[in-house]
Amino acid sequence: MAERQVTQQTIFSLLVKLDDPDADLRYMSLNDLYGILTNSNSSFLTHDRNTSTKLAEGLLKALDDQHGDVQNQALKWFAELCSHLVLSIANSN
Repeated sequence: MAERQVTQQTIFSLLVKLDDPDADLRYMSLNDLYGILTNSNSSFLTHDRNTSTKLAEGLLKALDDQHGDVQNQALKWFAELCSHLVLSIANSN
């Protein structure tokens, strides 16, 4: 349970960095989020709609970023987030 809370806090702190004016920080935040998302310990995200929703909002914002590297990094983990969201929706029905 404590590991889940640490992961959630890490996710939220990385999402805040997506608003940073420095494109490198936005890129690295997306890279770190991708690492969390692909980690087997992140399976709780399929049951945590709030965190998944925040991730989706951050992704949409990153897809609209003015820097191509940030957009490409957002695309890299788009499929991974979608699979988590699909599992979350399927589990709720």
